[in-house]
Amino acid sequence: MKKALTKVMLLAFTLVILAAIVPLSANASSSNKNELKTEIFSYLTDEMNLNSAAACGVMANIDQESDFNPRLVIVDTNGLLSGGLCQWNGGRFSRLRAHCRDKGISYLSVEGQLSYLKKELSSKAYGYIYDYLKRVPDTAQGAYDAAHYWCYYFEIPANRYSK
Repeated sequence: MKKALTKVMLLAFTLVILAAIVPLSANASSSNKNELKTEIFSYLTDEMNLNSAAACGVMANIDQESDFNPRLVIVDTNGLLSGGLCQWNGGRFSRLRAHCRDKGISYLSVEGQLSYLKKELSSKAYGYIYDYLKRVPDTAQGAYDAAHYWCYYFEIPANRYSK
């Protein structure tokens, strides 16, 4: 866990630096993955009103969870399905699918997953995470703090207390 968290934090710091140097726009990337990252970053900053540091913290976790592959679906060690950018697991994955079905969009789409992410972070169960992210400073330390908080409280890794 410590090694993975260190990687997440380094990626968050790198993304903050890149966000300060390279303007992110739909035309700024040439590959699909870069376009996807730009779309997610823009959604987090424009639609969810997070600053660049908070968005980078979230994106660092998405990178570790799914490598920005919205179509990634796996069976975990407990036999539960996990899927999407954030690797929603078990009941959360079922709720993602139901949310997208109700909206008439694919649960494997970035659009559906970002819509569900916003809904989940607006709920009583996860709203405190969203509130925290909106308060982190727009600095490298803010990106680190956002990535750590997101990993610990949103991703909820196994044995998070002991690792």
